[in-house]
Amino acid sequence: MVRPDVDLQVPGRRHRPWVVALLGLLLVWSSVASASAAATPPTPPGPNDRLGYYHPVSPFRVGDTRSGAPIGSNGSIAVDVTGSGGVPASGAAAIVVNVTAIKPTKSTYLTVFPSGESRPTASNLNVAAGRTVANLVVAKIGADGRIRIYNASGSTHVVVDIAGWYDNILRAYPDAPDPSGARFSPVTPFRALDTRTAGTKTPMGPGTTRTLGIAGVGGLPATGVTAVALNVTAVKPTKSTYLTVYPSGESRPLASNVNAPAGSIVPNMVVAKVGVDGKIRIYNSSGSTHVVVDVAGWYGTHGSGDLFGGFDGTLAGGEFTANSPVRVLDTRASGPIGPGQKVTIDLAGRGYLPPAGLGGVVLNVTGVAPTKGTYLTVYPSGAARPLASNLNLRAGTTVANLVFAKVSASGKVDIYNEAGSTHVVADIAGWFLRRGATPETPFDGGGGLAAAGVTIPQRAASDAVPVTGARFENPLTAEQGRSLWAGTAGGSSA
Repeated sequence: MVRPDVDLQVPGRRHRPWVVALLGLLLVWSSVASASAAATPPTPPGPNDRLGYYHPVSPFRVGDTRSGAPIGSNGSIAVDVTGSGGVPASGAAAIVVNVTAIKPTKSTYLTVFPSGESRPTASNLNVAAGRTVANLVVAKIGADGRIRIYNASGSTHVVVDIAGWYDNILRAYPDAPDPSGARFSPVTPFRALDTRTAGTKTPMGPGTTRTLGIAGVGGLPATGVTAVALNVTAVKPTKSTYLTVYPSGESRPLASNVNAPAGSIVPNMVVAKVGVDGKIRIYNSSGSTHVVVDVAGWYGTHGSGDLFGGFDGTLAGGEFTANSPVRVLDTRASGPIGPGQKVTIDLAGRGYLPPAGLGGVVLNVTGVAPTKGTYLTVYPSGAARPLASNLNLRAGTTVANLVFAKVSASGKVDIYNEAGSTHVVADIAGWFLRRGATPETPFDGGGGLAAAGVTIPQRAASDAVPVTGARFENPLTAEQGRSLWAGTAGGSSA
């Protein structure tokens, strides 16, 4: 039995702060990947790594080291993620996996990256010794069809569950898109379920399942929704438990999405396939727990024949580009975010992101050593802060969570901190094209898209777009960033 945690905060409720010893602060500070001057820049996405449609699958387990040996200190394992469970042997560019670290012998972090590429300066999970922590990861797939998982310290078992995959439009479907693929539409987060306030305010009991309607809720379309991006939070379970989210109308899979010790508040990002009736199901394993669900966006089929949206060279929008993780924010280089404060990140032109045309981003956001129990909310810059949360943190801990974030028209997001002061680290794993945007492809002079009949405009040096906002650390040098987006300053270290 894991020791019960103290009160945390979820928007809409007030809780007590918790005090932690200085030793805890020092331990968690060291458990986040830090930049090194000698770090190898991650491999940039080429033209054929761009513009992917999403294919949700019923969750299935693809790896579990408990059947063998754990990953040792400074060690890594390769996991084959193609060729089974609905993921094709070829044509998949990126994979959506829920990665769970189980009871590491020391506080550690895990990094997930493409097999065959250099390990990036980024982390996906941050885990205290003896805990079990899960996080959703969107990872570019290596050329051998595998991803690699690195463990920094001690030894830990790891479980990997697949939720879906992204294709390569130009690589897999040079003539027409796969009609089963889906585009992503990010939304300003909204709350779809809170058992603390819904109906009888009754928590989910042990071994029970709750059905939640998705299609037609909160502005989502009533038909055509194939998958949904959710932040699912378990709130103060009476026993250590796990939650599983899966399509309505299908059998519950051998997979988990949220792992929560008794008394804790634990969120995790979930990309869930939606049942044919427009609903999902949430299962609770043990004890009783309240559950909060915030919607970040939805996937819908694009139909046949609209690969490029029209005859004007624009794309239909919602296509995904995966990249090896790149750090875009680290407040440890400048100063923490104070209570009730926010930091703005300008993402346009950063690293491998385009200077224009961003619709949404996939960020791994880590809260580092808050002075009080708090929560973080990520939302489009300039918009009203929504009643939603992305991370829930105990004082002195380090917690990471994947975030699907809609960006503002100018390509910015805000990260809000509720209580105390906390450092925040953000690594970007990929981005979604804004509907109607025309992407620029400087990697090969535009030849990849041009070969498919799309006119790719080239930026002139006089049209350079300066990168402003939070610029703390990025493995790319200024020159490397500029070489990716012609005529654009990007990706330099602060």
